[in-house]
Amino acid sequence: MKLKERILDELRNKNFPDLKFLFSEEVLDVSLDLLKELLEKEKQEFEKLLKIDNKDLTFDSFEDESSLDYFWSLLNHLENVDSSDKLRSIIESFRPELQDFSNEVAYSKDLFEKYLFVSENFELDDEQRRIMDLRIKAFKDR
Repeated sequence: MKLKERILDELRNKNFPDLKFLFSEEVLDVSLDLLKELLEKEKQEFEKLLKIDNKDLTFDSFEDESSLDYFWSLLNHLENVDSSDKLRSIIESFRPELQDFSNEVAYSKDLFEKYLFVSENFELDDEQRRIMDLRIKAFKDR
């Protein structure tokens, strides 16, 4: 199994991750490339979401979990507890790209309109309603 595939498998693991592996030098050596690949995948998924006709949406269309977010948060955690030049370089190199995409999502009028449509036209349970209300409020606050 290729190293990047092993990393992704570990990130998908529902148990506690093998941090020794994820924070190893071999993983850090490929992490910037992997982060960029995961970002490109998320960009493609976001574009697909925006193309879905509103009537074909479901609450689950807006899945929040991502390997990119998880891996990024683990790397940032490591930076906070055991900083290194290599890790700092990875984070400083990737952060602007991630922030640009995060801003694109956070200020997407099309995404906001999809949230509104689901909120106004779908039967949602209490938890789903709360999640949609918070997402809509976050857009309005921005």
